[in-house]
Amino acid sequence: MNVNVKSLTRTVSLPDGREVTISSKPEPWWVENGASGFVDPALLAPDPKNPRRTINKARFSELKQSVRSSGVKQQVVVTPLAKAPWVVLPPEDRSKRLVIVSGWRRCLAAMEEEVKAVPIVVEVYESSKQHRLTASLYNRHRDDPSPLDDAYDILQLREEEKWTYEELADHFGLSAPYIRARLGL
Repeated sequence: MNVNVKSLTRTVSLPDGREVTISSKPEPWWVENGASGFVDPALLAPDPKNPRRTINKARFSELKQSVRSSGVKQQVVVTPLAKAPWVVLPPEDRSKRLVIVSGWRRCLAAMEEEVKAVPIVVEVYESSKQHRLTASLYNRHRDDPSPLDDAYDILQLREEEKWTYEELADHFGLSAPYIRARLGL
């Protein structure tokens, strides 16, 4: 591992043998919409309002095995905390500059497998509503959410973003009665 003390960057090896440069200090590209690169997964804060509340242990074990052998292949979607004033992090994460929109399980697997860098792409949102909608869509199109995670996501959008049942139904491509039933959980 090469370390450049002046800029606090270092070169790390990924499980697939590639070498990438990461920084332990904020970089200008971390706040640019559409920018991408690699970062230490420990620098990424989980979104406290992530729609997913549970992790399927068997699927997570498979993910960790894949990350151990090949690294994280799909970019983790992040948003800069400085451009998302609606995100309130717990005290242990307040020093982090990037919040995960999609990819927390990939990031967690990388940390548990001691992978030194993950690929990210930066997305900047105009509003809390746009951020929540995007996080919801990204997470919904990964593994199917559990019924309780689904209900939590719907409830969060309904209460915090003031969405109507019809807006939620359109957003998720479901019927309004289904949305009402999910909220009954």
